[in-house]
Amino acid sequence: MHRSFSATLLATAALGACAGSAPESQHAVPSHERVHLAADTALPPLRSAPRYVAERRTYLVDATTIVTHDSLGAAHVDTVDVRSIVHADPRWTSRGLEVHGSIVSRITTASTRSARDPDAVDDPVPFVATVDTSTSRVSFISDSGAASVRPCVTPSVEGLAAARDLLTAVPRSLAPGATWTDSLVTTVCRGALPVASAAVRRFTVSLIRVPADPEGVEVLVAHTTVAHLHGAGSIDDTPTTIDGDRHATAEQRYDALTGRLIGGETRSDLELHTAGPTHDSVIHQHATTTVKPVADN
Repeated sequence: MHRSFSATLLATAALGACAGSAPESQHAVPSHERVHLAADTALPPLRSAPRYVAERRTYLVDATTIVTHDSLGAAHVDTVDVRSIVHADPRWTSRGLEVHGSIVSRITTASTRSARDPDAVDDPVPFVATVDTSTSRVSFISDSGAASVRPCVTPSVEGLAAARDLLTAVPRSLAPGATWTDSLVTTVCRGALPVASAAVRRFTVSLIRVPADPEGVEVLVAHTTVAHLHGAGSIDDTPTTIDGDRHATAEQRYDALTGRLIGGETRSDLELHTAGPTHDSVIHQHATTTVKPVADN
């Protein structure tokens, strides 16, 4: 019997948007409190737990990221809104799932002029991901980070980081009360550097009451993420390394009958330390991201 995966997405702003000082943000600061949709323990059990169907899907991801860049004793703050479209086409294999997809990211608003560069709109960038259901290991790699001989392309390709949470090794069904842990390994670009990330994610499943739904409930999948990032390369012909940690909480709602994603929200904090021969800097990103499936155009 096949195991399966669920979908959630996280988008991050381009590091290139950090340059220059910014006027006071006009955006509301996202809350650092954990995302929470109240589960109802008094609900009756499902007639049967939903199962994931491997099918081509398209997702709309909207992210608001507050970026604080500390360098040489000065702090610069920027708020960036990014919209991404992710196409994912999963197929069953002998080991689990293989997913081919692509993502396009576009900066819609920003509080600094540098983040409004029209070059921030890219052609679709492909990615391939595998879900090994026997080991609960998820691997994700994009074209931009696949070859060490090829440099990362424009900073907006960091929108590929939005797709790293797309795949999740899950139990055979989304049964209320289920818990599991998986590991996620990704390779994507951040600015001009290819960066590898290793994450551990912990999941729980419950029900929430939705009177308008035919089943009267929706399945709520919540998870936490703890990740470490490392990358090395050259920026302006200067050797540079980057290290960081990311913590996130997320909740996604699934149809109790079909198991399809209805929508979700993720809140995350990422701290990156960059170092070179003559400079060091710290970048903090706080992001609030929503995801929902849309018609496949």
